[in-house]
Formats: sequence, C-alpha cells, structure tokens
Amino acid sequence: MRINISELAKFNSFISGYHPDLRLNNINGMTIDSRKVEQGDLYFALSGNRVDGHDFIPQTIKAGASAIVTENQLNNVTVPQIIVESSHKYLLELAKAWWSSFSFPVIAITGSNGKTTTKELLSHIASNNLKIASVNGNYNSTIGLPLSLFSITEDNDYAVLEIGSNSPGEISTLTELIKPRYGLITNIYAAHIGNFDNIENIAIEKSQLFNGLVGDGIAFVNIDDPFIYHMDFQSKIVSYGFTSKCDFRGKISGSNGEKYLYINDQKIDTSIESKAMAHNTLAAYSVAATIGLSHKKISDSIQSFILPDGRGNIIHRKDYTIIDDTYNANLQSAITGINDAMDISPNNRIILIIGDMFELGKHTDAHHRVLGEYISEKKPNLVLTLGNYTHITSDICKSNRIESYHFDSHDKIINSLNKYLTPGDVIYIKGSRGMKMDKILRGIE
Repeated sequence: MRINISELAKFNSFISGYHPDLRLNNINGMTIDSRKVEQGDLYFALSGNRVDGHDFIPQTIKAGASAIVTENQLNNVTVPQIIVESSHKYLLELAKAWWSSFSFPVIAITGSNGKTTTKELLSHIASNNLKIASVNGNYNSTIGLPLSLFSITEDNDYAVLEIGSNSPGEISTLTELIKPRYGLITNIYAAHIGNFDNIENIAIEKSQLFNGLVGDGIAFVNIDDPFIYHMDFQSKIVSYGFTSKCDFRGKISGSNGEKYLYINDQKIDTSIESKAMAHNTLAAYSVAATIGLSHKKISDSIQSFILPDGRGNIIHRKDYTIIDDTYNANLQSAITGINDAMDISPNNRIILIIGDMFELGKHTDAHHRVLGEYISEKKPNLVLTLGNYTHITSDICKSNRIESYHFDSHDKIINSLNKYLTPGDVIYIKGSRGMKMDKILRGIE
C-alpha cells in the first residue's frame, strides 16, 4: 500500500516539528511496500509474520525514499532514520497526532458484512451534495486506515471512514484514532470468528465503535440485528430496520420482477436487486437523512451508484446472468447471497460456485457443513466447490441428492462449467478473498 500526502506543506512542517532532532527532506508520500516506493517517500519497515520490511530498506533507498521508519538503527544509510520501538505503533501515533488537527466530523462504519458497500454508497450520496473525505477501497485495518488519513485534505464537511477488525481490540484502537461523531454497525455475524472464539465476542468488539463516539455523537442502530439492538448506548440513537418500529423503516415491494425499496413510505427510484443491497441502502440513507439531505437528493444519488466489484454485482454476459460475490465470504454472507441468487430468476437454472470460507478457526468444519445443509434446502440445479474445506459442503449436498462436484483448481471448475452452461443460466460465485474466485468469473465463456 502507498499513498500520496495531500496537504504537503502542512505535513512537512508537522513532521519536522515531530522530529526536531532530524533534518528531514521533503516527504511526498508514504508506503509500507518496498516495491511501491517513489521519490520522496517515507518508508515504514514493518515486521510481519512472514516478511520483515527491514530486509528491503536498501532497495527503498535506491528507489528514492526520503526517510525510513525502522526498529533497528542501520549503518551506512544515506537518508534520515526514524528509529522506533515498533513501526506499527509509530504509524498509529503519527496518524493520531496528524488527524487531531482536522476538525470536520467523522462518520465511521463497521460490521461483519456490507460495511465497504455501505461506506461507498454513503460517500457517493453525500459527495453529490457536500464535501466528503473518504478512502477508496477497504483500507480499514490498523495499518491501512492510519496511512490513508494522510491522503485526506482539510477542506471537507465530513469524513466517511470504514473500520474493520480481525482480532480483539482493533475497533477500539481505530475509534480512538479517528474519533468519530457518528457510528454505524451494519450487522453482527460470524466473520473472522476464528480470532474471537464466539459471536458474542465479535459483538463486544464491534460495540467499541459506539462506545468511542465523541461530542454529540449519534449511533445508527440496525434494530433488526439482536446483537446490535441489545448493546449499551451512551449517545443519541437513530434506529433503522425492516421488521420493527424505528426512525427509518424499510420495506421491499414490487411487481413484474422489479423490486423497489421504500423508506418511511417514500420510494427509492431505482430497482433493488438483492436484500443485502436493500439493507446497505437503508443504512446509508439513515445517515444521509440525519445529516440533512433530502429524500430526493438521496434517491437521485442512489440511482447513479455503481456497486464495488465482487459485492453482489449482477453481470449479464452472453445469455447468462452472473452474480459476482467473490470479494469475501462468511457463513451469513454466503446464505444471504444464495438467497438472492435463488430469487433473481426462479424459472432458470441456478448454479452455485462456492470456495472455502477462511478465518473460522475451530468453527471451520461446522460452518461449511451448515452451508451444505442450507444449499440443500434451496435446491439449486448444480453446486461446484473449490478448496480444502468445501468438500464438506459438497458431500452434504450430494447426500441430499443435489448434483454437486468438488474441484482442486480454478481451471478444472472453469472447464467443467463451460461445458455445462446453457442460455438463461444464473451463476452465483462466492468465496473468501484468498480463494481468488474472480478467476472463475473471468473464465466463463
């Protein structure tokens, strides 16, 4: 990852004051990746589990690094060294000091599923009407988010930022860093459960966003999610949902194959192709309306939104309908996606292509088994699986008389699929990011 620093003059004055003992040259950007170093960059040498960034410091200097952050003092180095106990902790500390000079309010979004799409949608809606700082992609980690803060300009009405967590304590760390006034948790499911042991601990982790709201903070509460509904709130609450009385009540209705979302009985003037997207839209709408945007402005902006790749995009290729849900996977997101796939065209053949779900720890076998049982209930026409764990899913499907085949390579799935496809087929593709299921998407002829 590499970013360009937006407020160059301010930043160089800031970091010179932060390190008055060093004679720093001008810094133009920051990176943690030695392969992406550009002239004038500040390079952070991070010590990882598999790769140690310190090993690549000579290459970064040759590439033009202006200074390096290192945990070890090095000899015969021609650029200034910022010597720290932990490069990661230093990045967080530097970002916190930098971000404290920005005064516009922060809207922070987290959750197990849908947080990136909700963030992107809210940013799109708001930026059509206000000056909005946002970060492209899902740089939501304790490395990606602090780095991204240096790419944001001062002249904004709001910042819309995504925060994620792979292990306990990360939401608290990021909330303390960005100090959000507004917080939204999309939902609580068993994502990354291998690092949390159980879903209750995931809920505790996510709740730290609401606990960290500053000033006259507002927590946007998905009232349909029991884990969120039962959290303790120390701030004002704005509620949204589909099933209960709340501030922003959603309803999906339509005919002739077209489904529309109504919010407080006002129609969003674009069809909704999935229930997951309806939930994301309702969440984004509740925030946009609360900060002052009218229904018409929000609805008009939703019409022009383009869904990020791999998050349930519907692609029409030749005579097929492909649902690209390849970005990532956990049990609940897979179930939600399969539901949407089965509903999209019930009179056509449905083909599910499922890759392994990662970061489940001791729950790995159980979740892949439950997925197989759920797929069996939905009765698709064909199931193709890939990976080290989805053979469990495939076996369950076979035992329930669902046509299912397990593969050990992307190419074998592609070859088999292309022989099977007929006009009108609906193909749903899902798997964790590390499974690279988008290769299958590209291979469909």
